[in-house]
Amino acid sequence: MIILNIDKNIVAGILGLLIPSLAITLIGISIFLASDWFDWRYYALSNLGASKDSRLVFNSALMIVGILIIIYALFIIFETYRETKLFAIPSVILLISGVALFGVGCYPMDIAPKTHWYFSVAFFTILGLSMLAYGMYYLHRKQYLLGLLGIVGFLNDLIVWKLVQWQELGITGVAIPEALSVSAPMIWLITQSIMIFKQRKIPT
Repeated sequence: MIILNIDKNIVAGILGLLIPSLAITLIGISIFLASDWFDWRYYALSNLGASKDSRLVFNSALMIVGILIIIYALFIIFETYRETKLFAIPSVILLISGVALFGVGCYPMDIAPKTHWYFSVAFFTILGLSMLAYGMYYLHRKQYLLGLLGIVGFLNDLIVWKLVQWQELGITGVAIPEALSVSAPMIWLITQSIMIFKQRKIPT
């Protein structure tokens, strides 16, 4: 009965903060476990999922965070659908990115390299598109902070993957662009969660 009385908006805010917090913590632990060989300049973060030292923590982290993203997106959709059906569009895109992230962890690069690659590309691409969709939606609704952060998240994704010539900087791995491309969505998610706590409702 106590659980049923919890404000659903607070649950959304907690989930929104838990996703980036858990991702940073568990991936940070994975990097620590692989500190004797992992170098940001020469590896992908996915290499952590193929090492016996860090594979359990890293792959579990991606699957857990992927599931949390799916739950969060579904929660947002169900709680806001009556108020505005349009808001379901970016939330469905975010949900699909969660499915892709789960796939990245479920199919490590040393066990199913091709499947892993497809899921990885899908995750980073769809996450960027979710930011674009949220950005456009919130700008349309005159929620300028979340709108601009969403657009910045998409542009950040575009710049990191398409415009920066990493090899010319001596960086042959993709760990750095991977980390940079998810940083803006994490900031967006944290900002949205803070607004949920302040307004006691999901901003729509």
